[in-house]
Amino acid sequence: MTKLEHRAFLYDDIEQFLMVTVPYLTEGAIAGDVVTAIVQQPKLDALRDILVPEFSDAIMYVETEEFYRHPVHTLKTYHEIIHTNAPRPIRALGEGSWEKWSPRETVEWTRYESLVNVVFGEARARALCVYDNKRLPPEIIAHARETHPQLLDPMLTMISPGYVDPPVFGRRCDRAAASGR
Repeated sequence: MTKLEHRAFLYDDIEQFLMVTVPYLTEGAIAGDVVTAIVQQPKLDALRDILVPEFSDAIMYVETEEFYRHPVHTLKTYHEIIHTNAPRPIRALGEGSWEKWSPRETVEWTRYESLVNVVFGEARARALCVYDNKRLPPEIIAHARETHPQLLDPMLTMISPGYVDPPVFGRRCDRAAASGR
């Protein structure tokens, strides 16, 4: 792996979530990657229960609200993780607090998702961002399709047909922010 792999996983239930994320994290731990799992409860505890104790030292578990406090802070933290651990690859599982963010914060977090493709485009990193199809509003799922070059379902990875180039997506975010959304 020589550059960023940024995928969105749109799942329907905890079983699908675990079916994909457990092997994803396990493969990273076995490969010696720097592995982070940043998801909401109760999914974080479910991952800990399944993956511990075998991988207790190989995976950093963090609650979403603790890690995703502000887009700039999060970009900085990921930058530090990547550069502190270079040349080891990074494998991140991430989930935003979409239902807790205001409309304006949502615009900035969707901008963040798009920026990841540029900021970390050359990083030796894998990012799997998880989105609950049943809990999140359709517009958040649509943004996931627009900001992730690849989509993952439980069986395969595909190119996202709705992916929007980051500069174009950024201009849309600028217009949304200016209009007060």
